[in-house]
Amino acid sequence: MDKGVLVPDDLILDLVRTALGESRCAQGFVLDGFPRSVPQAVGLEEICAPNSGDFQVVSLLVPETELVRRLAGRRTCSSCGSMYHVAFDPPKVDGVCNRCGGKLVQRDDDREEIISARLEVYNKETAPLIDFYRQRRRLAEIEATGTAEEVFGRVIAALDAKA
Repeated sequence: MDKGVLVPDDLILDLVRTALGESRCAQGFVLDGFPRSVPQAVGLEEICAPNSGDFQVVSLLVPETELVRRLAGRRTCSSCGSMYHVAFDPPKVDGVCNRCGGKLVQRDDDREEIISARLEVYNKETAPLIDFYRQRRRLAEIEATGTAEEVFGRVIAALDAKA
């Protein structure tokens, strides 16, 4: 992950299979950031097939420049784990956690050079999922700029339309 590359398919599929088999997923679940490749998507269909195999995929559409801005601005408290963003949710004192006074740090995978590598991997390995799910009529593409409330409303409206 620190290098911006994907976890191997067989490992991530085993983790997902185990998690989806737990009782807490019996009424439904949301997967964020999975699948990230067509082989993972095929594996997910195989995992879900014994139950209903019916699921919806949401693709959040955000320009790459905005993605970089969002990710590179994240900061985490090294003591309590509280999250901040330099533009959207800054601490009261720059670099200092509001809750515990701990030092705010940038995760290694939120540095611009790693974000760029992650976007290259996305464009090569994950972007083909758009056509994969579009062909299966499982895809809802959502404009994901605006406030969190606006984007959430668009997601809910798209999922309700597919139900």
